[in-house]
Amino acid sequence: MSEGLEIRSGGAVAVDTDSLRHAAGGFDRAHALAGDARGYLAEVARLLPGWGEGYAAQRLADEADAVASDAARLAAGLRDTATVYDFVELSAQRAAAAAVGDAARARSLGGRIAALAEAAPEQARLAELLVAHREDPHGELARQLVLGALPFGAAGLVVLSWAGLALLAVRTLGFGIVPAHRRLGPARPPDVRVPLLERSTAPPPTSLAAVARRLPGEGASRIRVERYTLPGGARRFAVYIAGTQSVWGPDAFDMRSNLQLASGRNAPSHEAVRGALAAAGARAGDVVHVRGHSQGAMVGTHLALSGEYEVPTLVTFGNPVQGDVGDGTLSVDVRHRDDPVSGLALGGHDAGVGAPGSFVAERVADPAAGIHDLAFGAHQMDSYADTAALLDASSDPRMGAVRDSLAELAAAASVEVFVFGAERPPPRPPLGGGAVGGR
Repeated sequence: MSEGLEIRSGGAVAVDTDSLRHAAGGFDRAHALAGDARGYLAEVARLLPGWGEGYAAQRLADEADAVASDAARLAAGLRDTATVYDFVELSAQRAAAAAVGDAARARSLGGRIAALAEAAPEQARLAELLVAHREDPHGELARQLVLGALPFGAAGLVVLSWAGLALLAVRTLGFGIVPAHRRLGPARPPDVRVPLLERSTAPPPTSLAAVARRLPGEGASRIRVERYTLPGGARRFAVYIAGTQSVWGPDAFDMRSNLQLASGRNAPSHEAVRGALAAAGARAGDVVHVRGHSQGAMVGTHLALSGEYEVPTLVTFGNPVQGDVGDGTLSVDVRHRDDPVSGLALGGHDAGVGAPGSFVAERVADPAAGIHDLAFGAHQMDSYADTAALLDASSDPRMGAVRDSLAELAAAASVEVFVFGAERPPPRPPLGGGAVGGR
């Protein structure tokens, strides 16, 4: 942990149970080896006369016996812990199935949970306690809301009440959890224009902070596509997607698009990204690394879930959702606990999502509560770029997969850059083109 930075594999489940059981197997082997050593040393002590060598051998035999006992106890503890987290993960999967109306899967998982509880009642009880006492994903937001509202008296209490109702609605609706099968509809894509604003070349990014700094949003830029040509001629793409830019168009990245995406409908911002990728030469099935902030992170999540492209990495900052991407996508989800937009994700899926090595990185960007929070500083990309730099400096082994991905792109022979805008087309005039009501 650095500067309050926490890196974990998922929400309630941040433990790889297979790794726990593998470690338990290692302690089983240590138990067996120590037992063999104890027997050998006890035999040596029996054969050697007197207090000298015989006494020393017996002491070593006793120490080997203690090592064997410790190894057996650790192996059992690791297996018990793995079983506890199996309960938690199965419970999370059952809740997710029930939330999307998959009653058959929910019943099946309920049966597995009941059978496991009958076989391991103590671990089942511990799992219930673990879920009941999991960290509140809105805890820091609530703390800052209360402290920020107090100086404003009655007006502050009104704002606090509305904010509390909003958080309750988010929890009840489960807005931020996007299951693996979710696809945007309707089928007919919305109209959008993606003018090419700039074409240039650039070196590939070599750090997560460099990735964060490339996200567009300044001026009219909304989507940045990088086209990599590797030494063997293979092509790779990386798309960088901006966050929300306005309340109401003509910008495609407005609140209307946010609401459409949140309700599961296709939006101009999503179609703009698909159009920009096509204009930069990407075709269905091509390899596309996806990076996004805020609304752009939500768009990128749906792009990764769509299956239209091969998405080896999904890097999001301030994402209001978390998608259950498959094991072919490394999911890197960077959040701030005091970012209201990140709070919409409710901490994400209980179990880890994405390829092995995927993680959620989280910290409090600005612990001090006050009126300055109205500027949403914890949600801004400058703040997220600082968090990305902390991740670059981290020794957490999960950052190895991120560095490997960047290293592959760093070997490119050339990198072409395309920067696009994203606009809703102007409203069409009514049929006939004349003024209403005249003859």
